[in-house]
Amino acid sequence: MRRDTVRHVRAVANEPIMKSQMPNALVAEYLYGKPLYPLAPLSWLLPWWSFLCGVAASAGWHGSGSHILRLLSGCLLVGPLLGTAWAACTRNGWREELPNDPPGDADGNRVPVLPYTLPGSASAALSARISALGSWWKRVEPRLSRPLAQLALSTVFALAIAAQLGQQSLVIVFASLVVAYASGLLRPRLAHNPLVSHALPLLGAWLLGHAAYARIAPLSALAAVGFSLVCAALFTISHRLRSVRQNTLWLAVPWAVALASLIGVMQPVAAAAVALLGSLFLLLAPLLETEPGRAQYFRTVQIPLAASMIVTAMALGYTP
Repeated sequence: MRRDTVRHVRAVANEPIMKSQMPNALVAEYLYGKPLYPLAPLSWLLPWWSFLCGVAASAGWHGSGSHILRLLSGCLLVGPLLGTAWAACTRNGWREELPNDPPGDADGNRVPVLPYTLPGSASAALSARISALGSWWKRVEPRLSRPLAQLALSTVFALAIAAQLGQQSLVIVFASLVVAYASGLLRPRLAHNPLVSHALPLLGAWLLGHAAYARIAPLSALAAVGFSLVCAALFTISHRLRSVRQNTLWLAVPWAVALASLIGVMQPVAAAAVALLGSLFLLLAPLLETEPGRAQYFRTVQIPLAASMIVTAMALGYTP
């Protein structure tokens, strides 16, 4: 028995770690509750990459000590803090976790909370209500105490860091948290909409990177919208089989939005480079018709997507 156990432990220890295990575990814990891209490593790197693109588009980076501190604070903000808030709201299924029956005394053991209460008085009714709420909380506490703590701490720290980065950052973070709360707690169906669950986190990350160093320019926001929609379209395509024409349309429209920002700043070389990189998405679209081809497609287009984002950001932030 001991020899077999030792052999089993050695065999498990020597097994190679799957590449998808680490990103998936990381995402499941504190990065928006789900991958923001169909395949690793962009599934968990994309929020930080979008933030860095926003920094490049701002043209305000100088490499000083205060700017490095802002960069680190922003990376902490768009990654673990906002990611935890989104994951705590949208991942746990709050309504599924809560009991169907309203707060009440399920066991019939009503312990007076307020001393010296007379039957039928207002204090007796308040005592019964507090006791019922305590009984209800004991039932839901094992399932909801951790996500509630994650949500509270991430919200407080995210707002505190955003306030240090400036008024624009505070507004963006507040709006992002409102969307996260609404999609997770009030309207759970919104959490399954790619525009809410994928486009908005990446849009917020880009805008936070820009806002950390300069006022947000309209063309930078336009590029952020375009690439956020591209990522949302890719996620939608990865989960639904469509014709080549439909897939091409889903990718071409948001890519044209991103290209419009480069045309607006009169950067023809950068626009041509981004258009060339974007053409790979369309030329390889026939691969999406088969399962092996879909995996190959998403592996191939990751580098062109990341390169297009940073090229666009650097062109927007270029000041001759």
